Amino acid sequence: MKKAEGLAIGLLVLVCFFMLNNLPIWQNGDSFLAVRQIDVIQISSTWLNHTTADGSDEATPETVLFHKNGIEASYPRIVVGGTQDEINQWNHLILTDFNKILEIYSFQPFPGPTPAPVEVVPTLLKVTYEIKSNTIEWLSLFYSADFNSSYSAHPSNLIYTTNLDKRHNQRLELNDIVKLSDAFVKEFRTWERKASTDDNKEMETAAQEYINNITDQELLEGLKSADQIGSDNPWGIYSYLTKDGLGISIEVPNYAGDHVEFEAPFTKLTNFLQPRFR
Repeated sequence: MKKAEGLAIGLLVLVCFFMLNNLPIWQNGDSFLAVRQIDVIQISSTWLNHTTADGSDEATPETVLFHKNGIEASYPRIVVGGTQDEINQWNHLILTDFNKILEIYSFQPFPGPTPAPVEVVPTLLKVTYEIKSNTIEWLSLFYSADFNSSYSAHPSNLIYTTNLDKRHNQRLELNDIVKLSDAFVKEFRTWERKASTDDNKEMETAAQEYINNITDQELLEGLKSADQIGSDNPWGIYSYLTKDGLGISIEVPNYAGDHVEFEAPFTKLTNFLQPRFR
C-alpha cells in the first residue's frame, strides 16, 4: 500500500514539474509572454524610429532584437499611441504572433551536429519586419522569415503578418476586413501583382501559373483560413493593410519565389468591405 502511495506521489510530482515547465514565462516582469521554445534567447531593445510604408509616425515602436543560437530576429513593441492598458494589449497580440512564427521553426526532426562555438554558429533563421500601415485605426506588420538549415532541401523565405485593430484591441484576419465569397475570389484574380526585387521572368511566370492552377473553391477555402500562423493555414495566405488598400500574400513553391503579393485599393473593394472598413 505504501509503495502504491509513493508511486502516486512520484507521478504527481512529475506531472506538476511537466506543467510548470510548459507554462509561459514572464520576461523580466514585462507585460508580455514568451513561449518555452525561445525563453533561452536574451531580449534586448533599442529605441529606433522604424520607417513605415506610409510615412506615418503613429504609435512609433521600439525594435526588440534577438540574436542567439542561430536566430536573428526582431519584432516591434509599441511604446506610445494609446493608454498603458491599450499598449499592453497591443504588445501582447504582437508578441503572441511573433512567438508563433518562431515555433514553426523550432522543431528539429533529428539531433543536430555538435554545437560549434557561439561565435561561429551560423544563422539558421532571420526574421525581419516592415510596418505596412500605421494609423489611428490599425497597425499592419509584415514579417519576412529567411530559413536555411542543413535539414531542409533549400533555403526558404516565407511571409507572416499581424494586423491590429487598435480601436477594439483585436487582431484582424482577412475575413474581418472583407466578406469572403465566390464573387470576392473572382475579384481577387484581377488584382495587381506587386513586383519583387528578386523577380525574374521565369519565376514570375511560374508563380502566376501556380496561382492560376488553384481552383476557385480551393482559393476561397484558403482565404477563409488566412492569417492563422501555423498548420491551420495550409495555403500560407496572409493579409496586410496599406495606407489606402489591402494586400494578400500567398505562398508558392520555391522555384516560383516562395511567396507572391497582390494589392488593391479600398476603392476597388467597396462591395466587399466589412462595415468597419467602409
